[in-house]
Amino acid sequence: MGNNNSSSKHKSKKIEFYKEIDNKPMDLEVEKELKYYIPNNYEDIDRLHMFHFFQRYLFQGNYSSPIEEGLMRGKYKVLDIGCGPGTWLLDLANKYEKSVFYGLDNNSVHPNEASTRA
Repeated sequence: MGNNNSSSKHKSKKIEFYKEIDNKPMDLEVEKELKYYIPNNYEDIDRLHMFHFFQRYLFQGNYSSPIEEGLMRGKYKVLDIGCGPGTWLLDLANKYEKSVFYGLDNNSVHPNEASTRA
């Protein structure tokens, strides 16, 4: 999925939210047929944002693996499948500017910040 023609292309991108399958744009009719069982109005998106920050506070971080050094050096590419509004990805992308983050979701609730950084 996505276009992987150039490694320099990936270095300039922070987060990519794909709306394509096998390098072909997703048909809007197909997207409408996908079932999304979680409400996606503004109140629910705000709830998901707040839930992310609550979990980060509760667990004292965004992850439990020993990957801090690799993220700082840009050693890793992170994929979040079912990313919803992308709060977790944006949180990490703002902290680890050298790493690359990808988000996939079948619902278009991504924030404007992600579009400008993709």
